[in-house]
Amino acid sequence: MRLPTAVSLCAALTTLILFVNCGTSSPSPPPPDFRFSADPAMLSVTVGDTSPPAVISVEAINGFITPVSVTIAGLPDGVTSFPAFPLTLTPGTVQEVTFSTPSSLQIGSIPLQYTATAGGLSKSGTMALNVTPVPVIRTGQDGSMDFLQAVTGNETVRVGSLPGEQASLSLV
Repeated sequence: MRLPTAVSLCAALTTLILFVNCGTSSPSPPPPDFRFSADPAMLSVTVGDTSPPAVISVEAINGFITPVSVTIAGLPDGVTSFPAFPLTLTPGTVQEVTFSTPSSLQIGSIPLQYTATAGGLSKSGTMALNVTPVPVIRTGQDGSMDFLQAVTGNETVRVGSLPGEQASLSLV
């Protein structure tokens, strides 16, 4: 019986190791990425006032750690944001942003486009800034009912009290 030489034994083991490694290799992990969002989809603000906050968020996917730069397009002249753009967000964080509008701004819906970039990746999102007119508020009397009325655009809200009720209305 002939014993294998050290060279042939090494060659056989190398082939076996390569075969085993090739047969059990695992797929590469997915690349790091991030998810971006700007909420709500529509934000209402009265002309000449400051909006409630919009929430800008960046979420890490597959270990993404690069800071993300967020820009905005579509803001009309005179509309400002706080904080000012561009924003830099670390994945896993959120930023609240408010918008201040001048009293001269036209009423209507303004489309805004957000762009978030980092690590060679780019994401986008949209939001509408809905600018509403200043409400007209008045008090009055209709027959025997006292009332407080607010009119905004084509919407009217009237709150009243009937005679004999213990209620008071005041314009603040």
